[in-house]
Amino acid sequence: MKFLVVIFLILFENSVFSQEYILSTVAIEKKEHSTVKSFEKFTKHPKRNRLKNHFLKDYNRSVSEYEKKLSELNSDAYSEKPWIEILNTLHSLYFLDSLVTSHEQTAYLHSKDYKELIDSVSVEATKNLYEVGNKYLNEKGNVFGSAIAYRNFKKVLEISPGYKNTKDLLDVTILKGKKNVYFAPVQYKNQGNYFEISSDNASVTSNFIIDDLIKNLSINNIGSTFERSKGFETDWVVNMTWNSINIAPERKHTYDIKRNRVIRDGNTDVTVSATVTITETYKTIDGNMTVIVDDVKNNNEISRHNFLGTITHTMKEAKYKGDKRALTYEDNALITESLYRNKVNDIKLIEMLFEQSIYQQFISDLGGLFNWNL
Repeated sequence: MKFLVVIFLILFENSVFSQEYILSTVAIEKKEHSTVKSFEKFTKHPKRNRLKNHFLKDYNRSVSEYEKKLSELNSDAYSEKPWIEILNTLHSLYFLDSLVTSHEQTAYLHSKDYKELIDSVSVEATKNLYEVGNKYLNEKGNVFGSAIAYRNFKKVLEISPGYKNTKDLLDVTILKGKKNVYFAPVQYKNQGNYFEISSDNASVTSNFIIDDLIKNLSINNIGSTFERSKGFETDWVVNMTWNSINIAPERKHTYDIKRNRVIRDGNTDVTVSATVTITETYKTIDGNMTVIVDDVKNNNEISRHNFLGTITHTMKEAKYKGDKRALTYEDNALITESLYRNKVNDIKLIEMLFEQSIYQQFISDLGGLFNWNL
């Protein structure tokens, strides 16, 4: 069972980051801004070879890149065809072909009927995505089936709005696949050089981490309802554990900068001087977090991930001796900021480690499991 779950998870994760929308003509034109501009300049002055060569260079480069991409997208490297990306590439080629056929000086560059090709591929893509969506919707024992079906039905509607009963199937998929998810308090095993003491082994950063994840996963969410406490209706439980957190000793680097400035004092030019002392403080932290998603209703482990992270927090402070008039604007800003800045404590450092290093790994690997629109 676990082997099958891993396979489905890989398929699901590979689909998360594929393109989901057909590009508009405006979006393609913006992407091809350079080619459009060189085309406009050339067609205004068709006898200027320099402008012609510039346009042909832009045009041939774009066409070559799209044709190469089209070949890659149609290769065996994809277990499931990335239909939206294929169609977007064809739409881009169609845009360029329409551009050159709109003027007699460039009409000879027309190569093939991309509109006919787009129509043909759209029919094939719609049929394939609809069939795959139905397959996963009706597949029993696959916890990722509804999520995969949802993504396929969404693509069907993007390519061919109103196709068969796709809208109804999409609604059924959401109703059938939606899960109640509970994030258990984040645990800490005290295996690093940072130690915590709590009555329930929950990390002091638990609330921060859970609130941060739920807040971001709830944006435009389809697929989950997040619970604040585990109850009878809970489908999945997310267990997160800091295995270790290590905070390296603080390092400091101090150096002086000499400032000299000539200013007007009455009727006389005078030179004022100051010495700015800069202290840079570095603190490195690394952590190891395990995230396990359990299907509590079926008593089954859905996924297990281990995330490693490390960051170095840098704080710069400044003070000065001498004549303040010699200081630069940047000197004054840093000196003022240094007076009111609070030092980062260990708890804040752990929160920063999660935000800057662990969070994105969680979203990349597991985000689409909880929010099908990611």
